Amino acid sequence: MTKWSFCNLLEVADRLFKTLLFAATIIFFVSCQCDDVKNPDIPTKEWRLTYLSSAEIGQVTNRPILEIEGQKVHGFGGCNRYFGGVNIARDTIDFLQIASTKMACFDDIVESKYFAMLEKAAKYRLENDKLMILDTNNTLLATFE
Repeated sequence: MTKWSFCNLLEVADRLFKTLLFAATIIFFVSCQCDDVKNPDIPTKEWRLTYLSSAEIGQVTNRPILEIEGQKVHGFGGCNRYFGGVNIARDTIDFLQIASTKMACFDDIVESKYFAMLEKAAKYRLENDKLMILDTNNTLLATFE
């Protein structure tokens, strides 16, 4: 039978403390990585395109729509529905792996330019209930309301 001395008890207590501290640290970091990440700066709503730098959209009846929910994006490109991922940090935005339906469209010029804009997007700004998408040079690419 083992005799427990005060030094042995301290060693056991030290190992137990380190093990519990390590486990608590792992649990903390794992719990911080959840799928339901919110983007508090960009409200979750249906953003309607009002300006697109590379296309005239004044008379377009089927305006593109952008919806951001957490780290996911989906919407309407003018003819087709689309979906994908989005990374938002501070004032930067990056649309990831955008995929869309492939319906036959009469005029998809706005839609193709809209999808090209999503690829160029690098930054965003919110002002007066407007979401503005900018490129790396801070050039305005699109505005949504």
